[in-house]
Amino acid sequence: MRVTNRMLTDTFLTDMNTNLQNMRDIQSQLTSGKKINKPSDNPYIATKSMQLNTDISINSQYNTNIKNTIYWLNQTDTALNQAGDIVQRMKELLISAGNGAYNQEQRDSIRAEINQRINEFSNVINSSFSGQYLFGGTRGDEKPLDIMSDSSKNTYLMYNNESVDLPIASASGTTASIANSCGELDVQLGSGSTVKLQITSGASIQSIVDGINNQIASSSSLKGKVSAVSYVKGNQTYIRIKASNNKDITITNGTNIPALSSFKNKYIGVDKIEKISKSLSVEISQGVLSQYSVSATDIMNYKAATASGVEKSYDLRQVFSDIVNDLSSTSGVANLNTKDSDALDGLLENILSIRATVGASQNRMDSAQQNNQENNYNMTLILSNTEDTDITESTMNYAALQTVYLASLQTSAKIIKPTLMDYMS
Repeated sequence: MRVTNRMLTDTFLTDMNTNLQNMRDIQSQLTSGKKINKPSDNPYIATKSMQLNTDISINSQYNTNIKNTIYWLNQTDTALNQAGDIVQRMKELLISAGNGAYNQEQRDSIRAEINQRINEFSNVINSSFSGQYLFGGTRGDEKPLDIMSDSSKNTYLMYNNESVDLPIASASGTTASIANSCGELDVQLGSGSTVKLQITSGASIQSIVDGINNQIASSSSLKGKVSAVSYVKGNQTYIRIKASNNKDITITNGTNIPALSSFKNKYIGVDKIEKISKSLSVEISQGVLSQYSVSATDIMNYKAATASGVEKSYDLRQVFSDIVNDLSSTSGVANLNTKDSDALDGLLENILSIRATVGASQNRMDSAQQNNQENNYNMTLILSNTEDTDITESTMNYAALQTVYLASLQTSAKIIKPTLMDYMS
């Protein structure tokens, strides 16, 4: 077969374009630092690179979750430490008050400090972090605990929004002054029957409170579960109807007191307390959820052994109420270093147990963070091996292609005849 000059020229140009394309590809890799610049360059590498980038981005969010959880747990531990210090001080005060040499005036002074400590305890449990209450569970936008004070200035601990407050008189008033001459407060606890509590305008506030408590005591569905007290706040005197257990108080339609019209058919109590009881969880790796929050109910409700070794269930609302009441009269002195002291010992043990759980969660988060960082490093390394250019290798390849390109130019100059005169000689 005759090899023509056109064939030589076409072959030369094809090979030269191939060499130039290879040089351009490597030059692009050197300037961009990436093996491919568009998916069509290598669909497999492009797909793998996109997946790795997605995984690294998700892993970075997991790392953020873990860091935020660690901060949350640190703040929780600090709050629990403060709560423990408060309870320890209350225990010391009880030991002092139980001294038979103390008179009622001295116990009243101790009671005043106990009341302040209960207030302080409530503030600690209502601590917040990053806009959420630490011990508020899934009801993180509302503080979990509240306090109330009676006419004797005794402070009582309660869950926030587990009561109904009825404005009944001015702060200085001793008799009820409401819009209607007689009001009916229809109360239902949980799924029990409705009880009508009478509030009469013009009657003494104390007689109204006593009457309501007598009506409650005569009701099988409310007895021992609901109570009424009066208290002063600002320039207003209120009667507070509160639950002593985790059930809803429902104000039913029969209520004809104008001040409570907005409460009708609304319940207060357990639905929110149940939200407090639910722990928060966070995803720390794919499909792995970790619960990390401590709820106020974990602190408020606990079990502990008494001095006699019998395990007993405690409700902190009742514990603090008993302590304050026992300090108010000589008849309760015997309880201070026995029943009340046992309850506070149990509370301290409960707080220490919760702190131990928080510490275990902190250790788990530290381990998860280390694992997350290692995973992120490994995925970044794989991504680099997948899409990044090996500068040394590409530089050597580029130099080799450049040498081939120059050699092909020189060879073609000698083989391909440049003019027609070369064929005439």
